[in-house]
Amino acid sequence: MLAVGAHDDVGQPLEFSNYGSAYHDNGIVTLGADVPGAEAGGDVMLMSGTSFAAPIVTGAAALVLSYWRQTVGDRPPREVRRLFLDTADRCFQDTISCRQQLAGRLNVDDALLESTMMSQEPANSMCNPPQPLSVEPPAAPSEIVVPSAAEEISTTDNVVTPSQAEPLVEMAPSCPVQSADPVESVVGPQAILPSACSCGGGAAKQVFAIGQLGFDFVSVARRDAIQADMDAGSVHDREALWAHLEQHRHENSSIIWTLTFDDVLPVYAIEPSGPTTHRSYDLLIEYMRSQLDGQAKMVSVPGVISGNVQLVDGTNVPKINPAPRGMFAWGVEQLVERVIAQLPERPSDKKLNRFARGLRDMLNRVYYMQRNLGVSAAHRALNYSVTNALPLANAYAEAFGKKMELDTIEVDRSQICRPESDCWDVKVYFFFPQRQVQTVRKVFHFTVDVSDIVPVVIGEVRSWFVR
Repeated sequence: MLAVGAHDDVGQPLEFSNYGSAYHDNGIVTLGADVPGAEAGGDVMLMSGTSFAAPIVTGAAALVLSYWRQTVGDRPPREVRRLFLDTADRCFQDTISCRQQLAGRLNVDDALLESTMMSQEPANSMCNPPQPLSVEPPAAPSEIVVPSAAEEISTTDNVVTPSQAEPLVEMAPSCPVQSADPVESVVGPQAILPSACSCGGGAAKQVFAIGQLGFDFVSVARRDAIQADMDAGSVHDREALWAHLEQHRHENSSIIWTLTFDDVLPVYAIEPSGPTTHRSYDLLIEYMRSQLDGQAKMVSVPGVISGNVQLVDGTNVPKINPAPRGMFAWGVEQLVERVIAQLPERPSDKKLNRFARGLRDMLNRVYYMQRNLGVSAAHRALNYSVTNALPLANAYAEAFGKKMELDTIEVDRSQICRPESDCWDVKVYFFFPQRQVQTVRKVFHFTVDVSDIVPVVIGEVRSWFVR
């Protein structure tokens, strides 16, 4: 048996990739994030999970076995297991992230290099099948319990020692093993340490993205068909196109709605489906009108990634099935005016202008410097925080009274969280720009639960000074 965990495209283990002492020397990790897979109807969707990392290891094993057959002849598949464990890129730090990497990350290049060296070794015709030196078969378990996905599993490390994961048949070192499969240890559910739910094997990844609305066309033919239906104007003129769509809402699905950065770069396609389809399209039309009128600058789109969409220029982008209850459109100026209206005392015009300019600069800094795709739990918490930006703006109003300015925004996993939730602490730091030596900063702290498609703030915003 070879356990397989999952990591992202930079080698960091995914949150839901299980680990435990029984797997430390008996498993490897490989890419399991955004793995392309077939979708019903002929589309390709990105999926994440250990279930999508395991086929990659299977393919690598088939590659090695094929190479062996061409060079050194057939060898037992169990030798691939040992080869992958021996050539894996190991992590030697005593951290949870390192322990999640099990024996290491799959290294196909080193495995093939090792196979090449094996093929160059002279054959030993005097080799006899190895003789077992000692056999200690384990007692057969009376029952093997397979836990359900929702069952809480013990996170105790002291349940299976690494030695139990080793084969219990010790072979003499004379020749490669040619027979007698080693007896594998039985790994019970108590030896597995869960990290987080993989949410249905990664088939539907939650996202909370913010940006600007845009559009594209399914095809050139569809574009020409819409142009033929328009009473006036061009499909490339947003004003004319949206005037047409507002009058013919049944054609909302005839274009590809996109979420863009800087109103230029499309990063997602928005494709509503299910019982909230009409509500989602109504909001898209409304928010695009707000953008065209200059009232809205940002749009939030929570939902799940349900596959990929190819734009007219050939670009493939992930598509979001949005949750309309978490979709909002807003403008920086509107938020500034709302905060000013809530000030307990109206300051002088000079001070008010400085306050508005500072708040506007802070919000723009947050929206553009903290920009992300909103896929990871931390980024979803951050994006929701800047969508529900009134607490953030109120924090600035309090800091402004102390002549402080925004320093940094940090997002960390909360140490305390309610059951079945995924809580993240958002910490907004302000500093004194007039002081050359910063002895203290003020932090505003609040917690966001991102377990649902639409996150929610838990508790109140609290603040204190830190060194």
